[in-house]
Amino acid sequence: MFFKAKKLLILTPILFLLSILITEAQQTNDKGNTSSEVKIPSYFWGAYAHFNYNVHSANFNQLSSDYVGCCPVYESARGSKFSVGALFEKKLPNVLEEFLIGVRLGYADMSADFAELENIGNIELRETTAPFETKKIINAEATHFLKSKLSALSLNIYAADKFFAGFTGSIGLNFNFLLKNSFNQYEELTNPSYVVFSGGEYDGQRVRNVYPEAEIPNVNKFQYGLSLGLGYELPIGKNSFLTPEIRYNFFFTNVAAVNWKPNYLQLGMAIKFPIYKSETIEKIYQRDTIIEKSFHLEKEYVELIETIEEDNVIFEKYKYYKKADARLDINLTAFGIDTNGVKQENPKIIIEEFYMTESFPILPNIYFPDGSAELARTRMVLLSENQANDFNEENMEMDALDVYHNLLNIFGKRLRENPNIKITIAGYSSGEGKDNKDPNIANKRAQAVKSYFTDVWEIPDSQLQVETRSIPQNLQMRNADITAENSKVELIPSNGFEKSLPLYMPVKLSYIEKKSNPPLVEFNIDIQAEASLDNYTLTLLQDEEKIREINGTTQDENLKIQWQIEDTPLPITEKPVIATLKAKDLTGQEKTVQKELNIEQVTVKKKKERIEKDWKIDKYSLVLFDYDKSDISYVDKEILKEIKSNIEPNSEVRIIISGFADRTGDVQYNKNLAQRRCEEVSKILDVKNAKLKSIGSSKLILDNDLPEGRALSRTVQIEVRTPLK
Repeated sequence: MFFKAKKLLILTPILFLLSILITEAQQTNDKGNTSSEVKIPSYFWGAYAHFNYNVHSANFNQLSSDYVGCCPVYESARGSKFSVGALFEKKLPNVLEEFLIGVRLGYADMSADFAELENIGNIELRETTAPFETKKIINAEATHFLKSKLSALSLNIYAADKFFAGFTGSIGLNFNFLLKNSFNQYEELTNPSYVVFSGGEYDGQRVRNVYPEAEIPNVNKFQYGLSLGLGYELPIGKNSFLTPEIRYNFFFTNVAAVNWKPNYLQLGMAIKFPIYKSETIEKIYQRDTIIEKSFHLEKEYVELIETIEEDNVIFEKYKYYKKADARLDINLTAFGIDTNGVKQENPKIIIEEFYMTESFPILPNIYFPDGSAELARTRMVLLSENQANDFNEENMEMDALDVYHNLLNIFGKRLRENPNIKITIAGYSSGEGKDNKDPNIANKRAQAVKSYFTDVWEIPDSQLQVETRSIPQNLQMRNADITAENSKVELIPSNGFEKSLPLYMPVKLSYIEKKSNPPLVEFNIDIQAEASLDNYTLTLLQDEEKIREINGTTQDENLKIQWQIEDTPLPITEKPVIATLKAKDLTGQEKTVQKELNIEQVTVKKKKERIEKDWKIDKYSLVLFDYDKSDISYVDKEILKEIKSNIEPNSEVRIIISGFADRTGDVQYNKNLAQRRCEEVSKILDVKNAKLKSIGSSKLILDNDLPEGRALSRTVQIEVRTPLK
């Protein structure tokens, strides 16, 4: 069986390669045919190769009295074989366009094996080991084997039709003449395994009733039946096809003088090539012309773009390239959009200066990478001794993360200025990942921080105490973010927060901030380029100085470009900003349109000269909260008291309290948590008309991929606008 399957596998690619060679030869011959006539395929020839799954149906207990057996009944047989052969088909176009009749002649192996299991009941059997006792086994089982070897010269006459796309169906008659008709019969003990037959010809054996390689008695060498087929034609050349197919063959005749029909299922491939009639048929031409306007032509011309040949009809498609003038129209409008989303066309832009004081919180945690105790691998800013002497908090950038990254230098300077304050440097381990592999990691981290204070800032040991501490139970293994925040060193006041407030007070930075009204200008660009757009450029200039430049290639009637005015660079004078839109199409044609936007600069100096009301804006960012908490710490309560003392008791003071959360947890839960945090702050400030804004994690104010970014996001920001007299 393996040898036959191997031959089938070798034969299939040979047929496929042969089809390619023949197809190439046909195509070459067709290309040389320049006459006004074409040949129509009338016949097809080819070959097929199939895998046979033989499924015999039967109902007999022995082939004849000459071949004794104990099997109650043989019902079905199975076998995996093959079949190969040649085919010849003729088209019948006058009946149906895709209808044909065909003949297949080939070799088919229909061999299959019967295997029927029987409980042979209470018979005498003996054991295979000493003392070879003879027993009656009630539940003994035996398998009756009848292995047939059937092969035939197969003739199949059929009709076929292409009924959908490339699918073809066929029905026909099969006539098989048996070339080989032998069988091998025996009965084999299956259960139990420790006994053999007792007495008689097969004493001591596990098989009996053996008939090797016998001719099937009363064989019916001529078999006939019905065949059904389904295939899908894959074109591999002009009028040549490779067809995967499935066919089922069932027979009306029995193999022998018993009820035994050798049915089989075929899965395989057929390949066929055309045979043309000797006469020729005149070609019919059908032509279609498409007119296409083009803006890049030097002269007009006609081009053949497609030819489709179906039997004797040739379809030709032409394209006529006609020169045309291109239209290019552009339009530019500008709308100011205020903080409430209200639009105003051609706005006047007012840029106003405000005194700003912003307080940045002290987050007393230094976060280390997993498994590391090196300060150089943290994001802390590390100074030399000389740099430490020149360090000044007022020189830091107006950025919460920049302030945090200078935490060790802020503490170093404040410890140096307050020699009576002592701190505890507490080291922690997350207990996960690489941290879990080093039992001394927490102490190493604390010692690294202490060494920085003593070596760079010359803080005496008497002000510094080193400890290792455990992570609180509620923060252990919550998620990856919390685990990362547990690999840290915490700076804790040794004598309580009451005596250590100078170390933990926020960093205050002052500056002048520019605010624009409206803060946003939206440019609506409408470009109509008949020859298609090549590119456009929108340029914003003030007094010949470029403020913005935006380039693009998108052609859109509703193209919108937004200018965030407060992003640098800002307009610095009161000369108008000129918005210039330049567009170019694919023909090289260009058009330009401009829009002028008036600017007013309201500086602090100008407001004083006009005796106008001005505002002082104080911003406070407070790290008030632990993970999933809304309780306010002692330090933050003292800061809130200071804020409250700076609020002047008049109705014109405007206060906005905004609550935030980190990305951990559900968005709605975080919004509710932020609301509770705002309410706790509002209670302590105890001011009227304070506006509470619960933002939660819907807007992340800092990079939450960093542990410090998440910790600083668990915050409340307070903005106090006080009118200047």
